[in-house]
Amino acid sequence: MEDLEGAIGQYVLYRHLMKASDADRALFLAIPERTYRSLFTSAEGQDAIRDIGMLLISVDEKTEEIVRWLK
Repeated sequence: MEDLEGAIGQYVLYRHLMKASDADRALFLAIPERTYRSLFTSAEGQDAIRDIGMLLISVDEKTEEIVRWLK
């Protein structure tokens, strides 16, 4: 859970800083697909994504390919 808190905190901070320098660019947080399935498929995880306005990319760690874009 600590890693998740840190990642969300960094995401919010970077998104804030990007608004000043490049407001047209979107910031995505890349996470392993297993992390997406374990944390973000629940109702609470979906609420967090929506409430924070997070944009996520889920990645297959073995192939290093994008599995899904979550906007």
